[in-house]
Amino acid sequence: MHSLISGRCLSLPGKNSGRCHAGGCGKKRLTALANWEFGGGADYCAACEADCPDCPRRLNQPHSLEGWQIWDLVQRSVGQLRVGGGLSPQVLGFDIAAVLALGAALGIPPLAIAELLPWIERAMVQRLNEETGSGGHEGLYT
Repeated sequence: MHSLISGRCLSLPGKNSGRCHAGGCGKKRLTALANWEFGGGADYCAACEADCPDCPRRLNQPHSLEGWQIWDLVQRSVGQLRVGGGLSPQVLGFDIAAVLALGAALGIPPLAIAELLPWIERAMVQRLNEETGSGGHEGLYT
C-alpha cells in the first residue's frame, strides 16, 4: 500500500519504493466511488445477493492508506453537511471546520484531508443535488 499526497505516491515506512501502483496516483478512484455511492449506487447494491466482481464499489475502492482514511472520514461526516436554498434546498458541501476537527481526532493527516476531500465533496454535492432534484451547483463545479 502506498501513501498518496499532493498527486504523488510516497512510500510508507517499511514499504517498497515510492513508485505508484499500476492504477496511477490520481483521485479518480475516490471520485468514481463518491459518484457511485452518492448517486444511488448503494441502493443498487442492496438488491444484490452477493458481492459482484464488477461492482463499482469494489472496483473503485481506495488503494492508499490516506484514501481509506478519507473515505472513512466522509462516511462519518455525512451529518456535517451545509444545506441552503430555502424552498429549494441544496447541499452546499461539508462543514469543513467540523470535518477537519473529526479528522484530527481520528489522526488523519490534515494534508491528506485537504488534498483528497474536495474531490469527494464535489462529486457528493453534484449527486445529492441531482437525487433531490435541486440541480446543484452547475456553474460552480462544472
